[in-house]
Amino acid sequence: MEENRNDSTKPVNEGEQVVDNNEQQLHSDPFYTNPYATQPAFGQPVPVQPENIKQSGLGIASFIIALVAVLLGIIGIILSVAFTAGIADDPQSIVREIENNDISSVASIMVAGLMLIAGAGIAFIGLILGIVGAFAKDRRKAFAIVGIILNGLIVVGIVALTVLGLAIGANSV
Repeated sequence: MEENRNDSTKPVNEGEQVVDNNEQQLHSDPFYTNPYATQPAFGQPVPVQPENIKQSGLGIASFIIALVAVLLGIIGIILSVAFTAGIADDPQSIVREIENNDISSVASIMVAGLMLIAGAGIAFIGLILGIVGAFAKDRRKAFAIVGIILNGLIVVGIVALTVLGLAIGANSV
């Protein structure tokens, strides 16, 4: 008869805790949360990010596109300055060459303009890639943010230069 006795009727030694079988089953349940556990001070716990998170591929592409757009802009500006320096002595020489259907002297300014337009176009694509890369989950966002900043500055800068050139051209006529 001694074997059929309930565990709760056993005498308790000092320092020993009595654990109910129902409580043991409750704690073994994977969905059990202790309502009396300590909670973080500001609601949700701070998420711990693993150390091996990869960079966003779209962010890296955005950064590389920004570098290419900067390179195209620099080359375009150099060609523009070279063209302007070439006609500084005799501005009418360009008019004479165009009237004679010789466009080789104007080719550098056309290439410079195309490079600036191409730089703005690919910078706009890089800006979109950077924004998409910044919203990628489980990826680092450093290159995406740098790509957004650089491509945004390039797009705004080239648009501002275009508007400035159009305004100056409209006022000089």
